[in-house]
Amino acid sequence: MENRQPVLRLLLLYPSLLLFVSILFLFWFFKQPGSRTLLFTLIFVFLFSLVIRVLDWNIIYYYGSHIDSLFWQNAFYADGIGMITTGVSISLVFISIILLSIFVFLLRKVVNHYLIWMNTGHGNREYILRHFIRPFFLIYLIFVFLTILFVIPFFSTNISNVVYTNSIPEKRFVSSIIDFIYGDKINKIELSNTNKDKLRSIGLNLESINKEYPLLRNSIYINKPDQSIAITPNPNIIIIFFESLSSYFIEDPEIRKHLLTSNIDNFIEKSLYFDRIVNAITPTLQGQIAVLSSSLHLYRSTMAENKWSMFDEVREQFKDIKAMTLTEYPMISKLLKTHSYSSTHIQAGPGSFGDTESFFRLRGGYSNFYSAASTNDYSDRSSPLGIWGASDADTFRLAIQWLKKSEDNPFLLTISSIDIHHPYMTETKKRGIDNNLLNCVYSTDLAFGLFWEYFKKSRYKDNTIIIITADHPIFPTNDYLQLRKSKPSYYDYIPIAIYSPFHPDLMGTRDNTIGTNIDIAPTLFELIGLDSRNSFLGLSLLSDRKSYPYYIGRINLESKFNTENTFWSDKDQAMMISYLKYLSMNNKLFKE
Repeated sequence: MENRQPVLRLLLLYPSLLLFVSILFLFWFFKQPGSRTLLFTLIFVFLFSLVIRVLDWNIIYYYGSHIDSLFWQNAFYADGIGMITTGVSISLVFISIILLSIFVFLLRKVVNHYLIWMNTGHGNREYILRHFIRPFFLIYLIFVFLTILFVIPFFSTNISNVVYTNSIPEKRFVSSIIDFIYGDKINKIELSNTNKDKLRSIGLNLESINKEYPLLRNSIYINKPDQSIAITPNPNIIIIFFESLSSYFIEDPEIRKHLLTSNIDNFIEKSLYFDRIVNAITPTLQGQIAVLSSSLHLYRSTMAENKWSMFDEVREQFKDIKAMTLTEYPMISKLLKTHSYSSTHIQAGPGSFGDTESFFRLRGGYSNFYSAASTNDYSDRSSPLGIWGASDADTFRLAIQWLKKSEDNPFLLTISSIDIHHPYMTETKKRGIDNNLLNCVYSTDLAFGLFWEYFKKSRYKDNTIIIITADHPIFPTNDYLQLRKSKPSYYDYIPIAIYSPFHPDLMGTRDNTIGTNIDIAPTLFELIGLDSRNSFLGLSLLSDRKSYPYYIGRINLESKFNTENTFWSDKDQAMMISYLKYLSMNNKLFKE
């Protein structure tokens, strides 16, 4: 029955409501008490429900889940218009217009029948049958046909049905707004000694410096670092964030048959590859923060002005940048700056989306920020701008141009791609592949190939470390679910590959240490022999993490790792997330 629920709801909800409204319309004409108020209430409910369901169906297709507070945080940026321009949403809008037309048609028929009945007395059973009942069922059948043609294929997998039937869209819609408005409110949380002992046993020693900043510590290491790892002072560092590149696209045997990731494969073959890494948080900016600061972004006002705030005192603080109470993170860009590093970020999308540029400049201390979507940064494009920004090919070409001109030494360069982002639109097609999502994976790989081939022949090949990873796994959109035939979550395996000309013994090896993307920063620091005051939540994958296989993040809450019957439970994980959120809201994560 579960798999039939979406179909039953689609076929019965609106026609039933329309029929009921039409009957109420008759009562209104016959002056029944309260019928007018009830009629207009139902019409409002119908229109409200219509808007919610069109949005919600599209978000399911887009993200693999219902509308939530994250949707409201991003929905009104100009760059986010792609959320409502998919084929699914257009089909649903078309069907909704048909539904409204049914409603108008039925009301006109009722009015005509009523006028004939009152003015001529010619209304009879045959007239009602011919001019009301038959047209209603005819249009109802047309609606059923359109639903089968356009909508049911969207819910063609059991996974999609399960996602859809978790709860009715109206309930999720209301709760998402409440969570969006009040989601940054949380009471003070005090950890017990038992909680602190548990955290210490998973590698997080609180209050090692002071109680005001409980996460702050003087070293990234719990034990002494691995003495066999060569220390590399001040190498150039490049970190590449591939949009939505799940390990599935690299590891799955069926996908590998298509040879979609030959350039990424070549990079991995020459690198240290960690194959059991899960993201700790999502979406894009939060995933980047997890990598660049070994922290979790849990409080939305940490980036820039919270323009959605309901409270004047929150908005007022942003008028004076010196008064901004934004959360400080232990960004490696700032920590490296004390060792004479410059920091530059290049991305495919515009810097305005999610206030990304503000975060990198204000919180990360980046001196340079470039967008391949901006004509001020890059006007010589080979492909037109897409919904979310420039193509990956143009983004990596911009990165190559920067490297050719750069005189910075040493430097941190971070690059963020976009092609593997719904609605999966790319001009690059691999022969024999007609799947849009797979072609986007292929186009990202070709774009990275431009960069990788340049790098191997450049002046940087012997003095630069490159790390590739994903900002997060691909969201469980309908395209992905149908391709994978299983139910992945927002927390899934992502690749981490580190190329270092300074560590030849590690290159070309595969490491199965279980970890998350918050472990990248301390791993990088161990590779370059750097220690620093920090508040990292992660541990180095080369040493400490191997002894502490439990994680701070939402992973266990999504049941990615089984924590049942262990000392670190889902309840502990939920408690820690709330505690971290409280610390970030009060800017008690990191003190420079």
